[in-house]
Amino acid sequence: MKARSYHCTDEELLVIGNRLSESLKRDLKDFASLSPQFDEGYVMGVDDKIGICTELMSPESEIVMLKTATTRLHETMRNLRALASKLSIYLKLAKADAPLTAAEFGLTKLFRKIRSRDVDSMLRQLRVVTDNLHTYHKALVRHGMPEAFPKQLNAAALSINADKQKQLTIVNARSELMQANMEKMNDLYEIMKEISRAGKLLYRKTDAVKAQDYILRELLKKVRADRRAARAKGLR
Repeated sequence: MKARSYHCTDEELLVIGNRLSESLKRDLKDFASLSPQFDEGYVMGVDDKIGICTELMSPESEIVMLKTATTRLHETMRNLRALASKLSIYLKLAKADAPLTAAEFGLTKLFRKIRSRDVDSMLRQLRVVTDNLHTYHKALVRHGMPEAFPKQLNAAALSINADKQKQLTIVNARSELMQANMEKMNDLYEIMKEISRAGKLLYRKTDAVKAQDYILRELLKKVRADRRAARAKGLR
């Protein structure tokens, strides 16, 4: 088994590679003054390696399937949140016959799990809610909840679980493919280190801002910060 020579995820490596490529194109004249190897052909070679590794990691057909499953999963989770909101209203209306708070019923924690997109924890918490729903079903129906409401929750849970399994299948297949082609990823990383070294030599003492564009650990920090910011937006 070929060991990876980089200490980040495959996805992060490719994002950093693309950012390095863009910086290299911007500063190619300076790089060429450092060494004639940095020419248009070199840039094309870098982009070719990134393209090959990108396709290895995420063939187009898999990208479409993964995006479809993820989009559908998030939409179902939004629908589940709407259903849970309705259930909290029915629970308040049925307070005399179902003397539980939203927290005791399991809804408060369910909302929190939906917001975090923690699918496994959310499905476990949904079972708590459906168990309570079964216990107080008649009381809730008397206060306006549709008879078939539990079936809607169950359908959402089945859909979410199916899309999660679909994601796992695609990601695991991609991981196996990447392991089989680790040498190509390691080769890309070596090129990235070469660009990084040259960029730091060029700008470390003359342009601190540009130098940051070639420090791999700084680029990784930015990639992870961008990802955290995107996750923080949560479900809308």
